[in-house]
Amino acid sequence: MEDNTSLETITITDCKNLKFLPDGLCNLRHLQEIYICDCPNLVSFCKGGLLSTKLTKLWINGCNKLEALPNCMHRLTSLQNLAIGICPSTVSFPENGFPTNLTSLAIYDKICKPLFEWGLSRFTSLKHLSIGRCPDVVSFPQEEMGMTIPASLTHLDIVNFPSLERLSSIGENLTALKFLRLSDCPKLKFFPKNGLPSSLSQLHIESCPLIEEKCRKDKGKYWHLITHIPYVSINHSWVFDCSAEDD
Repeated sequence: MEDNTSLETITITDCKNLKFLPDGLCNLRHLQEIYICDCPNLVSFCKGGLLSTKLTKLWINGCNKLEALPNCMHRLTSLQNLAIGICPSTVSFPENGFPTNLTSLAIYDKICKPLFEWGLSRFTSLKHLSIGRCPDVVSFPQEEMGMTIPASLTHLDIVNFPSLERLSSIGENLTALKFLRLSDCPKLKFFPKNGLPSSLSQLHIESCPLIEEKCRKDKGKYWHLITHIPYVSINHSWVFDCSAEDD
């Protein structure tokens, strides 16, 4: 029998009949990267959770029936990159949360709410944050619940917030932010009172018609708030007639 105990990367994709991950996979202690994609009938991970303390990257995408994330995720102290997308049934948040040393987090759908309640501010090393498909969020960060975002962020994507009306305090708190993308937020109409971070080098706005109108050149209410940003694009057109590569 083949010895798989030293495997460092596992990819599970397009497994239509997979309902439960085998315990043997979760017991592999040398794993560094796990990719699980397009397994629409996957319901849960193995009960003991993932045991590899060397795991640095975990991507879960397209698992429509996945109800819960692995147990004891806080023990994955080497984990740097976590992405959970198109998993609309995932509502159970790990009891002790995520490892707080993440540097990159992409998270979507219903799991966003318990994550916000647990606290984004716990991620003191987070650089990249991408969040989306949060239907009930009106303001971000949610100051009414005391939410703050890690000051370490350099890259922020806010995607598909159908009820989002305002950005609240990112101008004051995110002093290291370089890249901001706002996409598919049809009700977004207010920037923070104190403006956008002075550190921004790129701003991308897509399918956010109300805020786009306020950013119209020379005429929009918020035009003066974006003129300090070297590269601004609205619906994929550069406002200042220049181009740049995304970070």
